[in-house]
Amino acid sequence: MITRDEFNALCAFRENPGITQRQLADILGVSLGTANSVHQSLEKAKLIEDRAARDVLVKEYEQAMARARARRHLIELHGTDHQKERIAILVEEYGWKDIV
Repeated sequence: MITRDEFNALCAFRENPGITQRQLADILGVSLGTANSVHQSLEKAKLIEDRAARDVLVKEYEQAMARARARRHLIELHGTDHQKERIAILVEEYGWKDIV
């Protein structure tokens, strides 16, 4: 069960995506410390997600995809026939044509 502040915070997050904890405190009419506590309890309950952590994961994913694209390009240009065949199989099997 969630508290009234947690419920109000969820409503605030829905109506104001990307708000800061200070803005949340103003909306809820509570102290910054209380807003921080509410935010942490909602994260712990997995009712909201940590945006900074998600942004790091997205950046790491994008970097990994860029490396994969570069490797694929090098294989297509300079790889052995076996490597090129394997890439073609993976593209067909997993539908990687647009992804990698």
